[in-house]
Parts: sequence; C-alpha cells; structure tokens
Amino acid sequence: MKNSYLIFISMLLITLSCATQEYSQGRELYNYYCSSCHLESGQGLRSLYPPLAKSDYLAKYNETLPCIIRKGLEGQIIVNGKDYDMPMPAMPKISAFEITNIMNYINHNFGNDLPFVKFVDVKAKLEECK
Repeated sequence: MKNSYLIFISMLLITLSCATQEYSQGRELYNYYCSSCHLESGQGLRSLYPPLAKSDYLAKYNETLPCIIRKGLEGQIIVNGKDYDMPMPAMPKISAFEITNIMNYINHNFGNDLPFVKFVDVKAKLEECK
C-alpha cells in the first residue's frame, strides 16, 4: 500500500513537472516571437496590437491560430469589443512544435482558460492553411 502511494505521488510529480516545462518553453518562445507586440503580460500595445489576455477572439478562433501565427493576419479584427487593423507579420520559419508550445502557453495564461492543443492537430491545421 505504501509503495503504491509513493508510485502515485512520483507519477503525479513527473506529470506536473512535464506540464510546467512545456509551458515554460511556450513562455520563452512567446517572449521571443510575440511579446514585442502583445507585451509580456499579453495586454497588447494600446490600440495597435490586440490583447491576448482574456481574449474573446482567441476563444472564438483558437483553431485558426496556427495559420495566423505562420501566415500572419491582415485586415480589421475585433478583440474584446475593440477594433484592431495593424497587420500581424507572417512567421514562415516557425515550426509546428514551436507554435504548439506558444498556443498552449497563451491558452493557459493571461486569464485564458482555453483547451490544451496537441502537436498533431497544429501540424494538420498548418497543412490546411491557404
């Protein structure tokens, strides 16, 4: 019984360590690729760049985020009731693995409570991007 309890606790700690490690990789990638416009806090830059924090846009269009990150975005969007029209540059060299880590970091930080994203789903979505 005691051994079963120790095994359970060990597995739980390993799982938590992996999750924390995954989001820390996402945080590093986010800081490198995204924070200059969306800021380290995810609040966005005034009326130029939209917030990622508590973003209704992310909640509504989360499945298209891989394409937005890879291909960029032009045109007007509405985020949390405000208009934004500054183009987001494409990042054609960013990998599907990096995008997955960034998305999971964003989805679980900045007040967002969005689903965990799987690498295979991001990779498949990127293959569909126009």
